[in-house]
Amino acid sequence: LGCTWARAAQDFYQAVSGTQPMGFERVFAHPKMRAQLNTGGLTDAEGSRAFAEYVRGRNYHLYGRLDRAAAQYRRVVATYPRTPFAEHSLVWLGAVELQQGQAAAAAETLSALLAGWPDSPWNARVYQTLTRAYEAMGDEERAAQARALSLADPESPLAFQLGEGVG
Repeated sequence: LGCTWARAAQDFYQAVSGTQPMGFERVFAHPKMRAQLNTGGLTDAEGSRAFAEYVRGRNYHLYGRLDRAAAQYRRVVATYPRTPFAEHSLVWLGAVELQQGQAAAAAETLSALLAGWPDSPWNARVYQTLTRAYEAMGDEERAAQARALSLADPESPLAFQLGEGVG
């Protein structure tokens, strides 16, 4: 990887768990993400701060402190826009909003993510969450469109669950 903070993030998750629960190993291995990490414009110090802020949000999220998680994810997006950590924070912010019963907010967050990062390696997962948001809103037409886009990606978690993807 092109920067110290990216290697540190990778090492951190490898040390914490062999299963990489937040998916960093896979994300860092993705060619599009690797290019983004190498050109994100962050110094090592900035990257370390951004990573720490992102991890704080993930920890709040994983421990069910959804209000704090949402606030932390928003802080990362506002402070470190156009970085991998802003992108990841939007993915999880949409999930938190959906968990909180804010389907319209989740759909807006995830649509903004897709507009800002059209080639993201997260898009299959984003479309899957967007499907759930549209379903919660009762918008079956847009839910069907998002589901089709999720299933079109061979790495889609939804496609894998249905036995249609390579996971």
